[in-house]
Amino acid sequence: MRVESGYGSRPDERDPRDRFAFATYWRLRQGALGIETNGETMTRDEIVFAEHMLALGHELEWLPRDMRTRRPTNDFRWLSNDGIVCELKTTTASYKSIKRLVSGAVRRAGAQDVVKENFIVNIRGSELTEKLTSQLARYNERNSAHPITRLWVMSRGRLAEIVLR
Repeated sequence: MRVESGYGSRPDERDPRDRFAFATYWRLRQGALGIETNGETMTRDEIVFAEHMLALGHELEWLPRDMRTRRPTNDFRWLSNDGIVCELKTTTASYKSIKRLVSGAVRRAGAQDVVKENFIVNIRGSELTEKLTSQLARYNERNSAHPITRLWVMSRGRLAEIVLR
């Protein structure tokens, strides 16, 4: 199954200026995933990410937000990876940007007694370079106040686990 890289790359994608058609297009694309979303409306980045994960043979369940207490929640349960819960962050292929998003999520969640420890960073069509891999491997050494347990990077539709030191 070939999955497109993102927005504007598919001939059936709707013009975002036509808000109704655009919203309908993404709602249908989310429905076509065939995964449990617990009533959540996924973002475009989340939908494209889920398409890539499914194309790689993974199983996911999107987790509902906590609307009652407004506490942070993780984004999804990775059913085909021992059911671990993960937080998804989509950004550029920059250590500074990734560090800011991950450490901020850990800090904000921890302030409300919520654990965010497994992350997947989606850098879309950017290349996961050796330099970025090396920088990310040292994330816990460089951010001891906001450590994480596991980290993966989705790059160009491929998933790579970063071995944290």
